[in-house]
Amino acid sequence: MNFKIVNLKSYKLNIMNYYKKIAKIILFCFPVLFAAGCSSDGECVTTSAVSLGADFYYMKFDFEQDQFVSFPLLTDTFTIYGLGNDSLLIDNQNIYNVRLPLKPFDTQTTYIFQRENMLPDTINFVYDNENNFISLECGCLVFHRITDIEYTFNSIDSVVVMNNFAADEQAKNIRIYFKKEQ
Repeated sequence: MNFKIVNLKSYKLNIMNYYKKIAKIILFCFPVLFAAGCSSDGECVTTSAVSLGADFYYMKFDFEQDQFVSFPLLTDTFTIYGLGNDSLLIDNQNIYNVRLPLKPFDTQTTYIFQRENMLPDTINFVYDNENNFISLECGCLVFHRITDIEYTFNSIDSVVVMNNFAADEQAKNIRIYFKKEQ
C-alpha cells in the first residue's frame, strides 16, 4: 500500500485560500444580487384604463350634392358628467371630442351631455368587458366591446359606432351627431 504523506501546513494554506476565494465571491455577488432585487424593473408603467373616444359632428344638407354631409362640430361648449357618480368630466369647455372612461366592473356607463343653451342629453353605453393580463405588477387591463347605445334626442341627432372595441387611448370609437342650433 502506498500512502502519500501530505504536508499539513500546505494543506491548511490551500483550504484557507479556498475559503478566501469563496468569501470574495460572496462579498461581490451579494451586493449585486441585492441591488438587482431592489431595481425598478418590476414597477408598472402601463396605463391601467381604457376609454371610449367620441368625436362631435353635425349634419348639413348640401344642395349641390343633393345629400346630407357631416362636419365636425367645432364651436360648442359642453359640460359632461357621469350619471350615478360624482365625476365631472368636462366643465363648460369648448371641445369637439372627448375620451369617456367606462366602468371596468360594470356593463354599462351613463353620461349626461349638457350643450350650451340646450336641454341636456343622456347617453347610456352598454358593453361587455374583457380582462387582459399585463403582468403581475400591473394586473389586468379591461377592454370594452360596445353592444348597445341608448340616448335621448334633445340636442343629439344620432350616435354612430365607428369601432365597437375600446382597447386603447387613441381609437375613435363613436361619432355623436348633434342637431344644429336653429
